[in-house]
This record gives sequence, C-alpha cells and structure tokens, in this order.
Amino acid sequence: SKVATVTPGAAPASRTVAVRRACRSTTFAQNGPRDCEGSQTVFQVATRGIAAISMTALLSFGAVDTEPAMAALSNPNTRLPRNGVAALRRAVPSVNTDAGEIQGRLEEAAYLLRIPQRKPWGTMGDDVKSSLGIVRDRRAKLLETVPPGEAKTTAEATIAELDQLLTELGDIAGSQDVVRFDIGVAMALDATSRLRVLQAPGLPFDVPRRYDSLPRLTGRATVDLTVRKNGPDTFGFVNGEETKTAMLRVIVDGYNAPITAGNFIDKVHNGQYDGIRIKRSETALIVDPSPDDRDQNLPLEVKPIDDYEPRYRSALNVMGAEELPTLPLSVNGSLAMARGIEDGTSSATQFFVYQFDKRSAGLGGLAFEEGEFSVFGYVVKGEEEGFLSQLTTGDTIVTAKIVEGYDRLLNATTRSAPPVSVEGPTGADAVVKA
Repeated sequence: SKVATVTPGAAPASRTVAVRRACRSTTFAQNGPRDCEGSQTVFQVATRGIAAISMTALLSFGAVDTEPAMAALSNPNTRLPRNGVAALRRAVPSVNTDAGEIQGRLEEAAYLLRIPQRKPWGTMGDDVKSSLGIVRDRRAKLLETVPPGEAKTTAEATIAELDQLLTELGDIAGSQDVVRFDIGVAMALDATSRLRVLQAPGLPFDVPRRYDSLPRLTGRATVDLTVRKNGPDTFGFVNGEETKTAMLRVIVDGYNAPITAGNFIDKVHNGQYDGIRIKRSETALIVDPSPDDRDQNLPLEVKPIDDYEPRYRSALNVMGAEELPTLPLSVNGSLAMARGIEDGTSSATQFFVYQFDKRSAGLGGLAFEEGEFSVFGYVVKGEEEGFLSQLTTGDTIVTAKIVEGYDRLLNATTRSAPPVSVEGPTGADAVVKA
C-alpha cells in the first residue's frame, strides 16, 4: 500500500546487514531499546557522548586530524540542529558573508552555553562583541543584497533590533547569567535569521529544465494546520479550558527544496489537505489524501549541506557519514514527502511529520532514513506545547491555510490567490475551542 512505502523507523534493506552486525535491535516499537552485541558494553554506550566532546576538544587544538565524515560520526550534534527553528535558521542560503559570520559566532556562543560545568564566558562574550562590531561597522554591507522597498525598511529595523539585543547580551555575558544569556542569544539568532532571509529574496540556483514547469517555491512560506482530536479525546486543558482543536504552524523551505515545497504549497492552496484524517506509524504522522488523476510522482529532492543546489533522484550516503542534508530528517517535527512508486521519486500528495527519537536512531545518532526523503519544512509551533505528540490515528487536519509566502510560488495550478489569513495568537494561545 502507499502507506507502507513511508516506513519511517525501519532500516532500508540495503543497510540491514551492516546495522545487524553493529547492533541487534529488539522489537522496533516507539522508544524501544536496543540490545547491542560484540564488544559494545554498557559503559561504552554511556560514554559515547563524552567521547564525542573529547574528540571536539582535540580537534580544536589540532591534536587529531580526522576527515569530515569521521567528525560527523564522532559528534553529529555539532552539525545537526536541535529543533525545527534551528534547522531553518541554519538552512538560509549564505548570500551575505557578514551576516553569516554573525550567525556563526552566535551559534558558537549558544553551543558553549550547553557545557554542563564551568562555561567559557570569556569566549562567549568575545563572540557577542565581535558580532556587535560587525553590525555597527558593516551596516552598509549587511544591506547590500536586500532589495529596495519594504524589504530594505524591514532589514534596517532588524539591524537596529539586533544592535540592541547584542548590546544587552554583552552585559549579560559579563554578569554570567545563564538563563538570561540563553534567552538573549536565542532572540539574537532569530533576528539574524530574519535578516538573512531578507538578504536572500530568491533561489540562488536554477532548477533543472526538466522540472521547470512544476510548481516551485522561491523562498519560504508559512502554513497553519488546524488539527482536531477524534471522538472524546482532547488536547487537555489550555488556559483553563479543555480543548479538542489546536494549531500547528509549519515553515516550508523552498530555498533547499523548491520543487517539493512548491508542490506542497500548491496542494494546500487547492484545499487538498482539508478534512484529511491522520494515520500514525511508529515514528511518523502520515497524511494521505486520495490523489487525483493529474498527480504524478515528484523527483526525490535532497540538498547536501555543503552543496550549492539540491540533488535530484539520488539519496545521500548518510550512514556512510559522507554527507548530511541541509534539511535533516533527524529533527522532531520535520515534514517530508513519502516515497514514490519508482526509485528516486517522492509522492506528490502523501506527506508525513517525523517524530524523531534519538533513543531509536541509527549510527551517529541519525535517523535510519536520513537523506532518503524529500524534507521540505518543519513544525515550528505546536511541538513544544505538546500538541504534535498527542496526535494519533483518527485525528483530523481540519484546515491547512497559507499565512505568508504564496507570492513566492511559481507555476501554481490555479490562478486565484488564497484567502488572506489573519495573523493571530500562536502556540497555546492559538487554540480553537471546540
């Protein structure tokens, strides 16, 4: 069946032998444990994280010279984002090197903050100070690639916001306030990400000619999914009231998956996901509307993290640690199209929301299917509130509405623009009472 083609959570046949040699898996249920053979002891499993940190420290001093592939296996967390917001932030095209330098320094400061013992406040403070210097000294360069008009006005306001945030963050680093620094660096990273999106108004590459007529998204779009629990079940109490309906906000990324993202936005605009029941597998929520006669398979579309443009009809060799995708599947709340009927293709209609659990991941802490699906976005609101984890078979997507970004869709299958979605509260405050 079509649903069976998704198979999230199961190792591909080509890798079964290698995986079994490394670790004999028990019943692969959600959150299921693994019983490993050979010389892999409980102590080795427990110290894997410590070994990864030690390897990173040795690399920083030049004591160990490993290839990028080995570094990814030793400590994949240095390249894998922790959530959908971080994944999208890292996936913005690097159009402006100055803004990229700001983000790199702030990402480093945020990473150093996670050190459990004595934190390197001096280094973190230097990262903030250097970022502030770029904002003040290279303001004109930060605005070079922003198109004139409303976008430039917004960019100027964002730079002013970033200046203020970094000024305050420098003082917080001086006082070594962990909680306030964590909040402040997250806000500064968010402002930097918004600036980088404004600096990249379109795709930095051309899609292959054979796919030029397909719908494609030349940037990002925001979609709100209104979901409802089935039968007597509810999402629990929100703001003192029990509710059956909640809102999930999704950011769709056309920068790195323009064909897949464009297809999804086109389907949302046409109402194809309204009123569709959800099916739950061990590691994913599957949305499978009945395709019409016009639908066809899409090319598998995966952009390697170090490549300039996506790769089509070819999966990445992630388990060999040779490459990682710019939009990783190994993030809770990632959105991807199901496999198509033919090799190297994706379904044009069926998508799933991946529910990643590191405890049931493969080698290097990655999902077994990493690099084999066309990932095109992430849930950015509704996951931390607990709505996403509560969805199960029989629950329904009541409506899917485009909030922002429809103007970036090319080759739409209909000419009319979607109804304007009024911006309102998000997260727990956006719950629709039933």
